[in-house]
This record gives sequence, C-alpha cells and structure tokens, in this order.
Amino acid sequence: MYTWRSRRVKTFKQAIENILAGRTTASEEEIDGMVQNYPNPFNPITTIRFRLNRDDNIEINVYDITGKKIRTLANGFYKAGVYDVEFDGSDLSSGIYLYEFRTSKKISVKKMLLLK
Repeated sequence: MYTWRSRRVKTFKQAIENILAGRTTASEEEIDGMVQNYPNPFNPITTIRFRLNRDDNIEINVYDITGKKIRTLANGFYKAGVYDVEFDGSDLSSGIYLYEFRTSKKISVKKMLLLK
C-alpha cells in the first residue's frame, strides 16, 4: 500500500497516474498533518504550518541531509487546530534540510531548501 496525499492507493502505478492526471483526494483543510513550508526556498526564516483534527502529542524535528537532528521546533500536547511554527536557519549553511512531523498515529517528512 502506498500513501498519496494522505490517502492509501493500491499500487505505485495508481499513485503516479493520480499525480499525472492532477487528481486531488482531499483538500488541505481535511488533512491531519503538515503543509509544505513557506517560503521554500527560504533565507533565513521559513514557516511550517500543521493541522490537528484531534488533540494529540506532536513533535517537529529538523534534520540535515545526513540525518543529524538539528533542532526540535515543537514538542508537546496540542489541541485540535491549525498552528504555525517558525524555523530560523540563520546559523546554518545553505542546503537541503528535512523536517519531520510526528503524532501518535502518523509520521511525515518533507524537505526544505535554505539558500544564502
């Protein structure tokens, strides 16, 4: 089973067909998770938005491309709602960084590009 836009599809081929056809499965408001950071690429500050459809413990971590944890942006119990977390990369070098959103039921990872 593959995941595409927070919905499971039976095959990788089906996921690719959905992407190429421009089909959407859920609006941003229906998805419990995080949205791509903005702006991206960024210098030196970017915002990561996430949505919780239920109260939950969450953790948002930033990693460099080698997998080394750089920073924890959020860690704790959050009530259902939409939140913005700011990431300041002014002390980091240009490059690709990964950020992980973790709840009790879901883990998702996205990439962001810091340009100086």
